[in-house]
Amino acid sequence: MKIELVRNLSLKIRITIALLLVSIFSVSTCTIIYAWLFTKAQKVHMETTLKVQSRLIAEYTVTLLAFNDITGLEEIIKKIKNVENLEFISIKDKQNRTLASFGQKKIDFEQNNDTIFYYNDYLISFTPISYGEDIYGSLTIILSNDKLKNDLAAMLQKIYIFSICLFLLNLALIVPLKQSIIKPIIALSNKIRYISKNKDYNTRIELVAAKEVNELIESFNAMMETISEQHRAQQKAETDLINMTQELIKQNNELQRFAYITSHDLRTPIVNIIKLLEFVDEHQLSVENKFLIEKIKKIST
Repeated sequence: MKIELVRNLSLKIRITIALLLVSIFSVSTCTIIYAWLFTKAQKVHMETTLKVQSRLIAEYTVTLLAFNDITGLEEIIKKIKNVENLEFISIKDKQNRTLASFGQKKIDFEQNNDTIFYYNDYLISFTPISYGEDIYGSLTIILSNDKLKNDLAAMLQKIYIFSICLFLLNLALIVPLKQSIIKPIIALSNKIRYISKNKDYNTRIELVAAKEVNELIESFNAMMETISEQHRAQQKAETDLINMTQELIKQNNELQRFAYITSHDLRTPIVNIIKLLEFVDEHQLSVENKFLIEKIKKIST
C-alpha cells in the first residue's frame, strides 16, 4: 500500500520530499557530530582548566598544611567558593581529616592518586598536596556540568535556527529546480502522451539550460527521428504494396477479359466447321477421312 502511494506521487512531489529528507538527514547528522565534538572539546577544556587550578591551589596550600594553618585554609576556601559550577571543595591532611571545606559532597568515592574524571553529572578532581616527596594532604574539587549543559543547549538552539534557515532555503531552491529540471521532464512526459495519442512522429522538444536534461531531450529527439524515418519508410512500403496490389488486380482483370475474348473468337470457327461437317456424307468417304472427321468432332465437343 505504501509502495503504491509512493509510485502515484508526481515527480515534483518526489523531488521535494527527497530534498527535504536529505536536508533533515544532513542537518541531523551535522548536529549530532557537532554536538559530540563540542561536548568533547568543552569537557577537555574543563578538565584542563580544573587540573591547572587544582595544582595551583595545592601548591599554595602546601605551606599552610605544613604549619597546620586552618584559618589560612578557610580563607582560601572563601576566595574560591564563588567559582562557577563549584559544588564541593575540601582540603584534608595526610590523616584524611577535613580541615576546610565548602558545599555538600553529593557522591562518595575514595581516591588517593592525582586524577580528574567525570562521574554522572559531575567533574571530580583529586590532587595530592605535596612538596617534593612529602605528602601533606589532599585537595578535592567537584564541579557540576551545568555550564556544559547550558553551553550545549545554547549551541543546539543556534543549530535549530540554522536548520530552519536551511529548510527555508531548500524550499526556495525548489522553484528554480522545478524550472530547470522538473518542468522540462514534465514537458517531455506531456509530449510523449501527445505523440502516443496523435501519432505525430515529427514532434521535437527544445533544449533547456540544464545539461543533464538536455542530454535526455537530445536522446529523445534522436529516438523520435529514428521512429519518424521508420514510419516514413513503413508508409512508403504500404503505399507501394497498395499500388502493386491495384496493378495486379488490373492485370488480372485484363487477362480474364483477354481469355474470354480469345475463347469466344476461337470457338466460333470450330462451330462453323462442325455445322459444315453435318452436310458431309460419311459413307462416300475413305477410312482415313472418316477418322479425321471423328477426331474433329471429339475435339470440338
